Amino acid sequence: MRTGVGVRTPTVLSRVAPEYPKSERDSGTHGLVRLEVVIDEDGKVVHSQILEAPSQALGEAAIRAVGQWRFSRTEVSGSPVKVLFPVAINFRVE
Repeated sequence: MRTGVGVRTPTVLSRVAPEYPKSERDSGTHGLVRLEVVIDEDGKVVHSQILEAPSQALGEAAIRAVGQWRFSRTEVSGSPVKVLFPVAINFRVE
């Protein structure tokens, strides 16, 4: 299910910051990584897909981090369901 009408947006309960790959930081590669994740009935990320990323390395770093996130359960009519959920992570060189 996708979040939206009748399906509550899950809340991030715990978040792990992505590790900025040294090669990407050193080269100045930065920008927004957009993922689509599948969150299971217990709030765990069970699948991630890169939709957009400035580089493959940043996309993979985002997937590793988001794979450790935990979300609130999403329920429809009182029953927990899997949901597709968009996630965006911004990598900035500081």
